[in-house]
Amino acid sequence: MPTMNAAGYYPTMGLGGAVIGGGSILSNGLPNTLPNLHGHLAGMLPGMPLGGLGAPAAAPPAPAGPATQIVLLKNMFDPNGKDEISDPDFFTDMHEDVLEEGAKFGVVAEAKIIRHSAGHVYLRFTQTEAAARAAASLHGRWFAGKQVLAEFVDEYAYAAA
Repeated sequence: MPTMNAAGYYPTMGLGGAVIGGGSILSNGLPNTLPNLHGHLAGMLPGMPLGGLGAPAAAPPAPAGPATQIVLLKNMFDPNGKDEISDPDFFTDMHEDVLEEGAKFGVVAEAKIIRHSAGHVYLRFTQTEAAARAAASLHGRWFAGKQVLAEFVDEYAYAAA
């Protein structure tokens, strides 16, 4: 078992790591700068899922199906969240924000927020190509600590929402 050096680091052993002059070099040739976390993997805290802090989950697969002019963004807010319940301007502000974000991809004809849903926001574009750009860019993006999922919907689903 290697011993901790004066800087509080364990030299890397195995996987091609070599101890050189009291420090260590990782197998990729970079100095070992992982601190001793008393038995925990570097970058992780007890009870955290594999991947640790700041390691985003892999993006979900791209939206399936044929592109339409309407994009449904899921998981944009928590209908039971503190701000959603207590801030009277929350949904007005969100409406303005999604119109502004959508405009980066093309002309947004309408944005519709479904307040009592799993964070559903609809963006209706004037062109299918703009909707496709928006869905590709926004799908898998993180917003307010939640991963947004984008999918295309037809006129019937949009009208029923």
